[in-house]
Amino acid sequence: MEALCHVMYDNIERFDNLFGITQPPETRLSKILGDVERLASSTVKKGEILVFGHTHHPFINEAENVVNSGCWVQDAPIYDTIVELSGGKPRLFIFEGREITERAQI
Repeated sequence: MEALCHVMYDNIERFDNLFGITQPPETRLSKILGDVERLASSTVKKGEILVFGHTHHPFINEAENVVNSGCWVQDAPIYDTIVELSGGKPRLFIFEGREITERAQI
């Protein structure tokens, strides 16, 4: 692991040009975010709910069977988000705050 860290540190500009690792997730993922969300939605079978994360983009789709938990990174547009599964339905909240009721068209 130490060797990998040295390689990345020594080549940060090259890695950043390839992967945008110093950019915020919403910038780094902007070109593929819609594809990721469509792919996630297309994999869900009837009666299933898919909960995933790591894109830093909290959402619930219109069918309410795909939900992204968002992130806790405070420089994201919406952060401190959590998912609650209750009664067979996902709900998305800003921690200790309001429920996010908008639904994503995917």
